[in-house]
Amino acid sequence: MLKSEVQQRWKDERFVQQNLAMLRRALMDKASLNGLDLRGIIVGLADGRSDCMNLDFQETNLRELRADWGKFSCSFVGAQIKASSFKESFFDTCRFKNAHFSQCEFNGAKFASPHLDDGTFQGCDFGQAKMQGRGAREYGGRRILFDGCRFNEAVFQNLQFRSTTFRNCSFGKAMFKKCYLAGIKFEGTAISLEQLEATETQTLSLDGNELLL
Repeated sequence: MLKSEVQQRWKDERFVQQNLAMLRRALMDKASLNGLDLRGIIVGLADGRSDCMNLDFQETNLRELRADWGKFSCSFVGAQIKASSFKESFFDTCRFKNAHFSQCEFNGAKFASPHLDDGTFQGCDFGQAKMQGRGAREYGGRRILFDGCRFNEAVFQNLQFRSTTFRNCSFGKAMFKKCYLAGIKFEGTAISLEQLEATETQTLSLDGNELLL
């Protein structure tokens, strides 16, 4: 299904009410929900539907969610999301504190000024994704765990990462631009000097040993 066709579905009231009913049940009852199709949804932004304006994914338990081409400006605090797809989605100032994403696809997604404190991402694909702060070295997060994630051609820009662990991740052609990295632990693999552009680093390590770039 084409992106334009996916987005057009949100003008079909029958489709909207069916999917929003299931989503609201998951949000309000904190029920586990599988296979929800939210591709093209707009949450918390002015160009979306009014009945989606105040939704959030806080403390949800979702599996096999399809949310490609979505736009989100909302909370994912404490969410447990597995085997789901957010390809080419847009996350505007979303909060991911204590969220756990496992085996999720964020290929081509854009994260504007994300708050990632204590978030965990396991086996996720961030290929060609972009995380960018709107200001100079804006907040990114502390104590984040990226475990077995793929960052091929991903770009991190104008963000701070502190006390964060990258465990067995791949960084093919990834770039950190105008970032601040402090107390970063790499396990198994690490970035190279060529992948840092106007980025300040402090106390990096690889497998417990000091990493000098």
